[in-house]
Amino acid sequence: MKKAVIVISVIIIFLGLVFFIPGVFKKSVVIEQELKIKRPVKNVYFSLINPLRMKLWVPGFKKIETMDGFIHGVGSRFLLTLDFHNKEYKVVEEIKVFEWKKELGIFYTTNYFTVETNIRLSRDGKLTVLKINHMVKGENIFWRSAFFWFKPVLRNFYHEVFIDFKKMLEK
Repeated sequence: MKKAVIVISVIIIFLGLVFFIPGVFKKSVVIEQELKIKRPVKNVYFSLINPLRMKLWVPGFKKIETMDGFIHGVGSRFLLTLDFHNKEYKVVEEIKVFEWKKELGIFYTTNYFTVETNIRLSRDGKLTVLKINHMVKGENIFWRSAFFWFKPVLRNFYHEVFIDFKKMLEK
């Protein structure tokens, strides 16, 4: 019995170390996407910043409130309320880059992590091309490690979000 307790303890400690080691060395994970949409650049850009359309493509979207700054100006901040599995989450959204029809940079902050999303827009014939970069940073070793191990889940999440965005625009 004593031997079994020691073996189980060693296994638990080993698994804990394996889980937490990436969080010591990796401060963030980066997810890159490219998306082509059959709409003019101005329509795509406007839809990205239009709070009235967010409920159509942002998962769990409930509402967005202006905190400070000019609407859609660099430095403006919003409080985004999301609902996942009947639990409400508050996210502070700050605009870092706002270049009309060219680039949009948004910084999302929670108590557990931050996400820097940068979206560059360009034209390719009749298509608008979005090059999207998400940098997800955990606020502590647990969240950094979790994002390292669940990067494929994050990649799939962001893919689905922007596929919904594309579907909304191409209706």
